[in-house]
Amino acid sequence: MGQGRALRLRNLIAAAPLAIACILANQVLFLMASARTTPAHVALIIATIPVYVAVTAWLFLGEHLATRRVLGIGVAFAGVVFLALQRGHGGSKQPSAEGDLLAVAAALSFALFTVANKAFVGRVGAFPATTLVYLAGSVILAPFALPGLLRLR
Repeated sequence: MGQGRALRLRNLIAAAPLAIACILANQVLFLMASARTTPAHVALIIATIPVYVAVTAWLFLGEHLATRRVLGIGVAFAGVVFLALQRGHGGSKQPSAEGDLLAVAAALSFALFTVANKAFVGRVGAFPATTLVYLAGSVILAPFALPGLLRLR
């Protein structure tokens, strides 16, 4: 399919659920997490996105999880749990379970987007899919962002 034909309204509408997962949920949850817990916790949790992608692809696409991958996922998850439970990382903010859970939700939303986006990219191509997801995300976020942007004048 040519890129011009891919950039059609029906594909923009198809991109909307992907935009909700990638742009709205992931970014809003990430910002909420960042306001409620330490930057170190958010960074560590977000770094586990590949783990969530592997598990989500296994659950929804039936992709194979090799033993080494499962062991790596276990080690990564255990490391994140261990580090998240540590105290005294410095900085002015204290870790919080609420913020950490919001970061996990942000990571999960991006993992769901990544797996769901695979079929969309296969249908319309990588560049059009990216364009459509970000365009749909902009349209979806505009009503929420516009009041704040107007106050910046």
